[in-house]
Formats: sequence, structure tokens, C-alpha cells
Amino acid sequence: MITFDPQTLSQPATQIADAVRGDVSAAAVVAQVTRGGLTVQIGSGVADLDRDRPAPAQGAYEIGSQTKMMTSVMILQLVEDGLIDLDARAADYLPPEVTQGIANADQATVRQLLNMTAGIGNYTEAVNAEGVPLFVEALLQHPDQVFGPEQALAIARDMDPTGEPGESYYYSNTNYLLLGQMFEGLTGQGFYEALKQRVLDPAGMEHSVRQLTTGDERLHSYATLPDGTEIDVTRALWEMQGEAGVVSTNGDMTRFLQALLVDKTLLGEDALSQMTDFFTTDVGPGYHADFGLGLVRIVLDDGPTFIGFSGGTLGTGSSTYLDLATGAIVSVAGTNADVDTVGAALDVWQASQGGPWERPITSGAVEVASGSAREMKLDAVEGGMTLSALGATLTVARDMRTVTTQNVHFADGSVLLVGDLSKGTSGDDLANRISVARDAAAAMGQDNHLMGLGGNDALRGGDGADWLQGGKGRDVLRGGAGDDLLQGGAGADIFVFRAMDAGHDILRDFRVGQDRLDLTDRGPVTLSVCNGNTILTDGDLTLVLQGVSEADLAALVF
Repeated sequence: MITFDPQTLSQPATQIADAVRGDVSAAAVVAQVTRGGLTVQIGSGVADLDRDRPAPAQGAYEIGSQTKMMTSVMILQLVEDGLIDLDARAADYLPPEVTQGIANADQATVRQLLNMTAGIGNYTEAVNAEGVPLFVEALLQHPDQVFGPEQALAIARDMDPTGEPGESYYYSNTNYLLLGQMFEGLTGQGFYEALKQRVLDPAGMEHSVRQLTTGDERLHSYATLPDGTEIDVTRALWEMQGEAGVVSTNGDMTRFLQALLVDKTLLGEDALSQMTDFFTTDVGPGYHADFGLGLVRIVLDDGPTFIGFSGGTLGTGSSTYLDLATGAIVSVAGTNADVDTVGAALDVWQASQGGPWERPITSGAVEVASGSAREMKLDAVEGGMTLSALGATLTVARDMRTVTTQNVHFADGSVLLVGDLSKGTSGDDLANRISVARDAAAAMGQDNHLMGLGGNDALRGGDGADWLQGGKGRDVLRGGAGDDLLQGGAGADIFVFRAMDAGHDILRDFRVGQDRLDLTDRGPVTLSVCNGNTILTDGDLTLVLQGVSEADLAALVF
């Protein structure tokens, strides 16, 4: 028996995210930890201070220097292709006009750019007489102009070297700007086009885009000016190619480290060995940090070792790290550059030790210890399915069509009904008839979840707040009493409401002209529109048709 307790699993990470957000007054902190078959995703705070909307756990954010991991992968792929020798001068692969005037750029090797021993100044550290970084000054003076690699390299040309090439470690964003220019020059391909082709798509990072992509929804980032003024810097026109410049999510960053370091699908064995050739750069109380080729290794004095990277932008901090011992991957971001995301990631990792995290999750009956079936979301994944509720996800090796009340059981007495096993269909997803009263009478008053999957299904809820999902096909859905959530899915569906039905029901995907309402033997209906939704009121029953506007009212026939 697998015990799945979403509330207990999510609570520690939620408390950590709330505390971290409060420490620096960040608008939002999002976190994810994945280990074996368990994942916890947390969103704390708001995505946008102006609109005060809750921060989604998978909200997108600027990953900043975490991009360097991806740039390193792309450069090492060119090494594998025979286009680059890591120990050759970087200037051999760059146009003279790019390196001209940048101290050490004519002598440093490609490897030294990658492992931060090139001795090249960091353009983000150059400041004006008042101590304001020059790139920030440029953004403030010219907010409508993109500050990109050309402007950043111009700043770097006036900087002193930090040492001789190969002499010592010095973190410099300029190094990775040069690597981005190198990649484009050698391949003739745009950096972000290549990034999608070589990294994002192979790793399954479907929610990652270049930073200046328009129209994407992301967590808003906030920065504090020297006079104390807080400004929204989400759309600041600052975009690099190599050292930063990507917007992603905790889920996608987890997929990246999984592909790079666990599945090892992005690089061959030799190239990955080069990338993870670490040397000590920083020692502090309780840890030491080592830098490789675009990766950082953190070794705690008591043994645990983590590999990943951190990033910071004008208004966002983020970190993603893999625990080598357990395979856990933790990703954290906060919409304030002062958030200690490394510390937060280690705290979330610590919270994932012991208890259910220690047991490998594969198959077997599942006992859901907290939450109702109404809250449980099911999704098919390769090799099985996931159950998700309250920010926690469990992956099991089972086809969704084989879910029964015996192998997925809820402690509160609610039921998850998938298919119509009582009629002998054995999990078949064609033409299922599912009824709480008939198939699970003891759960009539609970908050249940009914799923029809792929056929022409008939779903009937009970007296609680049920969630009915028709799936594909021409489905017939009847919520019954209670405040129900009805989703017909693909196909021309019928939503049925009889005289004895009541509650405040939400129709999430009603399509005017395709789906139908059956209000047989009910009284007159009052129509109204609120926030782009059509609302039908009839005595004890209120229907909210989400996304159905006032212009659609005339098309509704009862």
C-alpha cells in the first residue's frame, strides 16, 4: 500500500517558501522538489502586485545565469562536433572586432571562459560615479532601447583584467557573452533558435522561451532603486545571449537537470565528464563550492553533494540543484534579487528527507490520506499516470483506465471513478456510464471525481461538490446536488439539469454552438454576464458558463 498524503508532503515546502518570501518582501516565491515518484510544487505570494493574483507554482520567471548551464552544453556539443578545441584560444573562434579592447580576450582559452578563469572583467560590476551599475544606468536612461551583448561588451572594453588567464577563478558574465557570440559565429545560427533545437526541445522544456518573447505570462519581477522606490522590471529590455536571457519554470529547470545529469541525453560521456570537472573556488562555514564548465558543485561538510546553478536578474533570483545521493532535484525562484535561493533550495531538499520520500514509488494500491477525490487531478504520463492535489504529485505505473475504488482509496470516503467497471467494461474507455448513486452509494454526500476518458460517456454526480470530466467523445454530464465542476472535454456534450438538481455549478469548457444545455422541467432562467462569464440562475440552481460572453447569449437555446 502506498500512502499519498498531499497536505503533509506540501506543508513543509509551503512554510519554507512563505518564510523566504517574508524575509526579503518578495512578491512571490515558487519551489519544486522531485524525488522518485513524488513531486511537490509550491507557489507563495502573488504573481503581480498590481493585479494581486496568486503566484502559480509553475509560474515562469527569468532564470538569469542558470542560462549558463545551457550555453555550456551548446559549446560542448560543438566540441563533440569537432568545431571547437576547449584548450584553443577563444579568439581563434571569434571575430577580432568582438574581442578587441577586452583585456585577456585575445589570450584566454575556451575552457577558461567556461570555468571562469579567463581573467576577464565582469561587465555587470562596472559602475558610474554614484555607484550605479553602468548597465542599469543605460536601462534607466533609455528604457525603450534593448540593452544586449553589443552594449555589454562595450562596457567590458573599459575594464581592467582580474588576473592572468588560468591564474584564478573570477566570476564574469562577460565570459559567457563571448561564448554566445562564438556559438553564433561558428554555426551561423541564432543563439535562441539553436537553444530551442539543441537543449529546450530535447529536454522537454515546453514552457521555456527567450526573455524578450512578447505575450508570455510570467511572475512579475521587482527591483528597488537607490532612493527606495520599488519598480516592476519584468519587461526591462535587457537580454543577453549566453550569460542569461531565458524565461523558464521550476518544472522545466527540473527537466533540464534530469536530462543533463541523470538521463545524460544532452551530451556524450566525454563531454559531460569535461563539464563536471570541478575545482574548489569558495569555502565557507559548513560547505565548499566548486566550479566546473557552467556548473557548480556544493558539498556540505556533513556529506550531501549538489550540482546545478543559480541565477539573478534585476528582480529575480533562482536556483536548481540535483542531490547526487538521492536523485532529488530542487528548483526555487523568488521575484526579488535578494532572495537566497540556494539556502531555500537546501531547506526544501531537507524537508524532502525521510518518510514517504525514502520509498521508491512504482505500483500498488494508493491510500490518499488528505484531501478529497474532487481535488485530485489525474494525468497520463509515459509509463503510468500521475495523481496531483494540494501541490503534491504522485507518479505510479498504472494505466488510468485501470483505476478503481479498490486501488485508489480516499480516507475521507470520497471516490474517484474512472470508467464503469460495475458494468463489466474492465477499464474500457468507450461508452462508460458512471453514477455515484449506483457505483458508490456510500459516497453520495462526498466530494467525488468522475472521469469518462475517451468514449461517449454518461456521468452522474451525487449530493457533494463533484468534479465531472467527460474527456473525448459526446458526453452527457449531470452534476446533481452540490457545487459541481463540469467539463465536457472534446466533442459535442450535453449538460443536464433536472428539477431536483441544485447548487452553484461551473461549466468550464462550454462551447456555444456545439455543446447543449438540457434544462427540462425547470422554471424560467435569468441570464447575466459577469467578468466575461454567462450566469444562469433558476431557483436553487446557478450555472456559471466560463468564457461565454454577452455576445454569445443569443446563441443559447433552452
